[in-house]
Amino acid sequence: MAQNLPTLAESTQRLGATLKASEPLIPWRYIAAFRHVFAHGYLGLDTEIVWSLAEQDLPDLRTAFACIRSRIAPDPSKPA
Repeated sequence: MAQNLPTLAESTQRLGATLKASEPLIPWRYIAAFRHVFAHGYLGLDTEIVWSLAEQDLPDLRTAFACIRSRIAPDPSKPA
């Protein structure tokens, strides 16, 4: 799982400004900053903070991604 977090954070940087704006409660800048800390090891990495992020923040991010996904790639099994 640990290697998936920087990949997830990096992927958010590829989302357009319009999509990010559609989910204003997600702290996009902090996600990018987390990726830099994780990938480059700036000042070390506090595993308790990473664990807290995974438990508390990832569910909201997952929900936001599901909303974004439904807007850009609607479910083909549902009628338009």
